[in-house]
Amino acid sequence: MPAPVAIFAYNRPWHLNVTLNSLKNCYGASSTHLTIFIDGPRKNSDLRKIKSCIKISKLYENDFKSLMIFPSEKNKGCASSILDGIEKIFLQNETVIVLEDDIQVSPQFLNYMNKSLDLYKNKENVLHINAYNHEINTKRIKDANLRSVFLPIMFCWGWATWRDKWLKMSENPLSNDPFYLIDTISLKERYNFNLQGSQKWWDQVDANARGDMDTWAIFWFAHIFKSKGLCLTPIISLTRNIGFDGSGTHSGGFTNITKLNNTPIKNFPNQYVQDEKVLSLLRKFFISERKKSLIKKLINLFKSLFKLKKLLRM
Repeated sequence: MPAPVAIFAYNRPWHLNVTLNSLKNCYGASSTHLTIFIDGPRKNSDLRKIKSCIKISKLYENDFKSLMIFPSEKNKGCASSILDGIEKIFLQNETVIVLEDDIQVSPQFLNYMNKSLDLYKNKENVLHINAYNHEINTKRIKDANLRSVFLPIMFCWGWATWRDKWLKMSENPLSNDPFYLIDTISLKERYNFNLQGSQKWWDQVDANARGDMDTWAIFWFAHIFKSKGLCLTPIISLTRNIGFDGSGTHSGGFTNITKLNNTPIKNFPNQYVQDEKVLSLLRKFFISERKKSLIKKLINLFKSLFKLKKLLRM
């Protein structure tokens, strides 16, 4: 049986429609049970958009094996909505495929997810299936569009896991406490958690501790890291994030990829170790993106200073 898919939405009808339209065009969509969780309103102006999300969801009832919609009466927030929804799915299922309402998928998305979940269900150190990957330089990787690799990195823009592996995290009462992570993960380990300093993922743990963020994914990532787990990852992404338009709760980060991998993934690793070559390319990508971001900030600063200088002359 194909794994059930859970989509988490809120007040973005256009984004949800793009996500659903891409999902319905996946191979295997008609055999897939789909559940859509729609968070409740924060303010009165959200009600109209949430109603539109419900109407749009119903338009796709005939495109899947079944479609259930669970609108929430109150606003839970992104983290609680996702955690509660996954728990609900796992009451009756051993696997889940998770999307948010701003993730567009390749037609190969469901095939890849279901095959991966079946292949690695009994491998204790394979904890997570990524459908996303950053747009790394693949010129020196043969058949990159056909391949997947193991990485120690969790991406949440289209992902899947197994009930028994998820429960090892969710049933630990300390797993979602940032202070527990701060106490048990050393500075040296944090450097490795941040991919040898090329990223700033640990900042999310600190932000949750300060109360500046209320997120879920960083705790699942930290659980995988502490467990020395692996995440299966396509070398070329099967999803793209369409939410970098200011519409989402956490809509910042890297430039969105422009092309989806529409080729079936045929090569799955049978050695359970992280792929150092792809990790090296990811580190280079992250460092390059940070440099671009810094240059952009400096350019904007110089523009602001130039405008200020002109105003002072007037």
